[in-house]
Amino acid sequence: MFPLITGFALPAKVLDASIAEKKGGMDVITGKNDSSLSSQTSDPGSSQDLAQPSDNTVLPNPHGEISQADMDNLIQKLQQSDPIAMDDYVYYLNYEEISKDVAAFKGRKIELKGFVYKEEGFQSNQLVISRFLITHCVADASIIGFLTEFEDAATLDADSWIEATGELDVTTYNGKELPLIRITNWKIINPPDEPYLYPLNVKIL
Repeated sequence: MFPLITGFALPAKVLDASIAEKKGGMDVITGKNDSSLSSQTSDPGSSQDLAQPSDNTVLPNPHGEISQADMDNLIQKLQQSDPIAMDDYVYYLNYEEISKDVAAFKGRKIELKGFVYKEEGFQSNQLVISRFLITHCVADASIIGFLTEFEDAATLDADSWIEATGELDVTTYNGKELPLIRITNWKIINPPDEPYLYPLNVKIL
């Protein structure tokens, strides 16, 4: 049922790198700007304007709710995993845990996929492998992602979807410590049928 529901509910234009830039890009990823898309203003005449009726349609979280014990087990699994597989189910949980203690994951292998986001100030070998997180509806989507470095980054266009493997390191960007992935292998892939991520919610007993 979920693919059918989202097929009707999601806007024709999938959120992409241009929206990530409007959202604040690296300022959001580094925590300097945590505002949501719903608070972002844009030119009403712009082709990038997100003001569509479906943007405020509540999207059901496909993960439902899990117990605190299950959540703790997933965190424990992350702490022991090498490589770390960033599948859609645990992506945001893993992203939060890695971002909270970057040094603890330094040197670990990681596997992930997402769309290419670049912004002014990046070095030629840098890009962000990005995803959009949906907590309620498309209008409140937030960009999350990992800054990466690899020689071929300059050859990739914004919005290209890639699948990559790399090693976690620590860097600073605009004075903020954050994880950096040094990519060792990558390939271009087709955008997934479900491009968005959803958080895991703990069931309140």
